[in-house]
Amino acid sequence: MWVALTFESVMKEVLVVRRDLDEQGVSYYKANENEMTTEEFHAFLKQEGLNLQNFMVYQGALEEMGFKGGLVLTEIFENLSGSVEFKEGFD
Repeated sequence: MWVALTFESVMKEVLVVRRDLDEQGVSYYKANENEMTTEEFHAFLKQEGLNLQNFMVYQGALEEMGFKGGLVLTEIFENLSGSVEFKEGFD
């Protein structure tokens, strides 16, 4: 079983990141078909400006968000998009 995300930059460069899961529940990571350790994968995502915490959506998380109010949803979206890092400059 695996999941992959494909990103295309404005320069038309394609980045494919993938997580494979074997029968024993062990994860394997790839970036553009290059196998990496977990640590290398996390470092690679960070280098590419991808927040690992926002990389995966857990089962039930979207349904749960539907019951949240406006300010809570704003906070969630700020965290997911990474714009929370710039919030201080706008408040």
